[in-house]
Amino acid sequence: MHWDPEAAFESIYHDAESEMHTEGEEAGEGITTALRKSLEALTTIMDAETLLSLLKILAARKSLESFGAFLAQELEHAQR
Repeated sequence: MHWDPEAAFESIYHDAESEMHTEGEEAGEGITTALRKSLEALTTIMDAETLLSLLKILAARKSLESFGAFLAQELEHAQR
């Protein structure tokens, strides 16, 4: 079986994009929901704790503090 990361990303991106047609606080909630769905989809190919840990490291290195905070919460939830 061959995994095509570009096709997987494109599919997840289009799914997330289709859900984000609101503004303000609702948009933030829509983004959070889309991120959770995307992470759920990715856990079919990688353990949730490993995936979230790697993404958290990436977020910290790219100065994405709010994304890193979200991932920290998701990692804590996955470890329960």
